[in-house]
Amino acid sequence: MNSKLTVLGCRGSMPVSDKNFLKYGGATSSFLLQAGGENILFDAGTGILKSTTLLEDVAESHLLISHMHMDHIMGLAFWRPLFTKGKQVHIYGEKRNGLMIKEQIADFLKAPYWPVGIELFQGVADYHDITAGESFSIGDVTVKTMRSNHPNEGTLYRVEWDGKAVVYALDFEHSEEASEKLAAFAKDADVLIYDSTYSPETYLQKKGWGHSTWVEGLKLKEAAGVKTLLLAHHEIDNNDEMLDSLQAKLTALDKDVYLAKEGMGIAL
Repeated sequence: MNSKLTVLGCRGSMPVSDKNFLKYGGATSSFLLQAGGENILFDAGTGILKSTTLLEDVAESHLLISHMHMDHIMGLAFWRPLFTKGKQVHIYGEKRNGLMIKEQIADFLKAPYWPVGIELFQGVADYHDITAGESFSIGDVTVKTMRSNHPNEGTLYRVEWDGKAVVYALDFEHSEEASEKLAAFAKDADVLIYDSTYSPETYLQKKGWGHSTWVEGLKLKEAAGVKTLLLAHHEIDNNDEMLDSLQAKLTALDKDVYLAKEGMGIAL
């Protein structure tokens, strides 16, 4: 069975909309992995809205939430499958601040912040509370988890099937210890989706903000033996011209390193 990873949204922090952001896109983080007969989504930024057509004829899907920062969940309020009777969306996430994942989403979508709450979700099959460091199964697919180095407890995911693996590691800040753990977690992965929000120069001003650089991504690719490195969570000021220039630099260093673009697909 053919497997595919599709970039639905790869912008960090907030959506952007401008003629200078058309090539790489302005929607926030969301990725669709179709593998092992399952439809698995990483995060629900505004990019998740682009999955509606792709999943139109699909009843069951699985949404893995890395954390509850706005840019990673703001698509929930408009994602049609959640409101569609007959859909079976499974939502996975960690307990935070004493709240289960269902309670976290309910708090996000309630007055006075939003007028439509989860009581109108007709397409949710179940909410699954998970713990970083543990594994669970989705059909014949295995999902492994790891604590991210990010404010408010982010979760990293490794999805395995048929001898293949995709690792989702956005909103991760490198450090010697954290990077060693991620290299072990991502060992021999087919694709590593990695946070490259900052340039090395910008990072010096934003240590502790929970994000990383393309330089650290290259180091991880080599340390983990990753086949393809997909860099994402592009900073809101990084327009197409800037990202094109960076892609050219990356290609010269390693032909298997790519900056994520909305709509981009990787066959696995």
